[in-house]
Amino acid sequence: MQVSVRTIAAAALVALLVPVAAVAKDARLKGPATIVGAGYYGGELELAMQDGQRPIRIVARAGYVGVLDLGGDLELRCLGTGRVQKQRTEHGTVYRCAGRQGGEVILLGSHFVLRGFATHYKVQLPAGAAGTFHGRFVRGDQPQPQRSGRPDRDEEEIPSLEELAEMLEGADG
Repeated sequence: MQVSVRTIAAAALVALLVPVAAVAKDARLKGPATIVGAGYYGGELELAMQDGQRPIRIVARAGYVGVLDLGGDLELRCLGTGRVQKQRTEHGTVYRCAGRQGGEVILLGSHFVLRGFATHYKVQLPAGAAGTFHGRFVRGDQPQPQRSGRPDRDEEEIPSLEELAEMLEGADG
């Protein structure tokens, strides 16, 4: 019986991807809450936008976050080594903040979709925030699972602003 190298490589890839997919989850969240994780993440969030509304904070290391403003009132700040890029689309304005060293993104707006990747991230949802979130994460009050090595993503593959706009527009529909 002869087995090709391609067959072995494909079987090894499937074996590696099954545990990764098993820990990814979707959750309905309501602030105040803190979640921590690694790898891909995303969601659709709304803020009450009452007087004194605090922003959502995302602290990430080596990655990016893209945001599609659905409410037309998003204020976004990118702190640290990343910089903000902006593009108007037919569905709203898309923002991207990316940096190799990481940093912090501060979001304040009534309704938006986000998508990102980081080797490690922490999302702080204030009171008045609610929505859905997906990715590999745990609540901040629970211990974070131990992982060896880095998440399965080459940090050189940060999507372009146009690619990110297409991904986010597909997520809101």
